[in-house]
Amino acid sequence: MASVVLSQPALTLSAIVNVPISTDADRDGEETPRKLIFLAFYFTFYLDSLMDQYAKGRSLSDDQLSLYSTLEERLASNYGIDGRACVLRFICELQKHSIRDFTVMGEIVTSLFQPREGSFLQEYRTARSIGLSVDSECSHHYYSCPISVFNLFYSYVEENEVQNEFCQGDVCS
Repeated sequence: MASVVLSQPALTLSAIVNVPISTDADRDGEETPRKLIFLAFYFTFYLDSLMDQYAKGRSLSDDQLSLYSTLEERLASNYGIDGRACVLRFICELQKHSIRDFTVMGEIVTSLFQPREGSFLQEYRTARSIGLSVDSECSHHYYSCPISVFNLFYSYVEENEVQNEFCQGDVCS
């Protein structure tokens, strides 16, 4: 007997980021890798459902609000942190540290976290405005969020930049 599998047309995007955490626990002046933080982001869009919803008047602002709300709920339930403050902090910091030109994924993330017009996105647009302000610190405005995604990346980049200063061609000392 043959089985029939019905499926919906879907688009799935994924990004995986590994961030090494190093410490100098034995205080010998050399950091040792201790942990690897693994972040995986998966976005699945069911295309037939989206087409129906857009035909009924769904907007990109609706999609953004849905994404932001889902992230906020996951951060709160999985990690016990203020999900709203962390999403707002990320939107704010994204204005100060643009990732748009680095990769296709950077372009997608930037587009998703640039709040569109819509009265229900006002708090997110305010976070964007704070990030665009030269003399503001996102961590001060969103102090209830204990993490900055960009701090994870910068500590890794700074470590590699220091190592690369001693490299000439393909030889490192």
